[in-house]
Amino acid sequence: MRNSIIRWVLASAMGLAAPAALAEDLALIVANGIYDFHDNPRGGRAVLSLVPDLEVAGYSVVAFRNLDSATMLAELPGLRKRLISPGRKIFIVAGHVLRDPRDSWLLLSDAERPDGFSMGRFGLSLGELKDLASSNQGAALLAVSESPTDPKVGNGFRKGFITFDIPQGVTVVTGGVPGVVQVIREDVLQPGRVLRDARGDLPDGVRISGFLPRATAFTPADGSPPFPPNPQDQARLSEEALGLTRDQRRDIQQALTLLGFDTRGVDGIFGNRSRQAIADWQASVGVGPTGYLTANQIVRIEALAAQRAAVLRAEADRRRRAEERRDRAYWDQTGANGTEAGLRQYLARYPDGLFSNGAEAQLREIERAKRRAARAEERVAWDEAVMQGTVLSYRQYLRQYPNGRFAQEARARIASLSNPETPPEVVAAAKQEEAQLGLNTFRRQLIEGQLRSLNLEPGRVDGKFTGETRRALRRFQRANNLAVTGYVTRNTIVRLLASAVQP
Repeated sequence: MRNSIIRWVLASAMGLAAPAALAEDLALIVANGIYDFHDNPRGGRAVLSLVPDLEVAGYSVVAFRNLDSATMLAELPGLRKRLISPGRKIFIVAGHVLRDPRDSWLLLSDAERPDGFSMGRFGLSLGELKDLASSNQGAALLAVSESPTDPKVGNGFRKGFITFDIPQGVTVVTGGVPGVVQVIREDVLQPGRVLRDARGDLPDGVRISGFLPRATAFTPADGSPPFPPNPQDQARLSEEALGLTRDQRRDIQQALTLLGFDTRGVDGIFGNRSRQAIADWQASVGVGPTGYLTANQIVRIEALAAQRAAVLRAEADRRRRAEERRDRAYWDQTGANGTEAGLRQYLARYPDGLFSNGAEAQLREIERAKRRAARAEERVAWDEAVMQGTVLSYRQYLRQYPNGRFAQEARARIASLSNPETPPEVVAAAKQEEAQLGLNTFRRQLIEGQLRSLNLEPGRVDGKFTGETRRALRRFQRANNLAVTGYVTRNTIVRLLASAVQP
């Protein structure tokens, strides 16, 4: 049948799937030989002929003939837990294979000319299969048999399979269908056959690469699993082999934090909290939660983080534009007339607004004029109230001078202190968090520079957090829906980093 699914599942003969926690030798076969829009490669039947051999060798087998996009989305996610469970795992794919700079794909049977946005729907990611195979290092094999013809879909894709990023502990077999089938039947499934030794007698065009131990067969002669290693140790060794620099680890921590997985800092050190964040992310995407990363997982995290950063930037831009429209309209209604009452009314609502600097300058000039006109006793009382800067001190001034030169200013400051935008305890906590971050001059300059690039007017980029810097931080926090404190918190840093990520 066209686009039919064929299943041979030895372990589910009574309708029961193997529990994910139990060991299971499992083979996944995807043989695409009939395409709606491209030439039909030969060999699908030959690949499916391996099913009885795999069953005899003790494998549960799940096979798809002419896999299309709807079937992939409906069927493959449910297999993930079984594919990363302990036990030997064999992945066999055949059909049109395409690649771009980041991944390889088996073209699905209903694909026409997918592009970078739609390939995830119309292609089976072979990078994803590599990641799944890496959950059973030393006991996993990926066989890729690509059609000799080129479907020429364009859009940045070309024929071929990427073999340079094979995860540690995974064996890869590539070549034409007859040769690949022969190697699996006569070498991979042959008890006691060491694949490293088989390389000298391979069919034409077939290549074996990746994990090739010197003296251990993929199918041991005594029927035992080829390796019973600790998955955590394997995953750790695999990540160590990547040789990640501290800067690369910082990038990963930043990306995870953007995706909502808290690493408790972006310092380039993978401590317990970073490992937990990695494991949580792995679990969220259905990959074995080892807490250690593969190359393909890093690429995937960075791509998802870039998408999230773009969303955050767009949201912040929308909020900022809307706030600026309201700001300008309110200025026209209040402060634009230049009266003290209008200026104070504007600043009460927009203390960090577009016209706040000019409004404050006008009020300072008004206050200087009042000081010149006020009696000496009232100036002393006002200076004392300002020095203390509390609701009580301003009320004490008003009791003495209810109609004084500075009465309007006193009432405005009482209102501001009594109804803060952010609770004082939140501001105090943010101030303490900034101190704990230990930002040096260079990092402060980076923050100031990013605030300047966003046109938030932080003042000089000198590593000194002035009142202008604090105001710029509050503007940024307000636009990004963060607690408005004027202090640099971890969440503020993450959003600043996100604003710097290019789409």
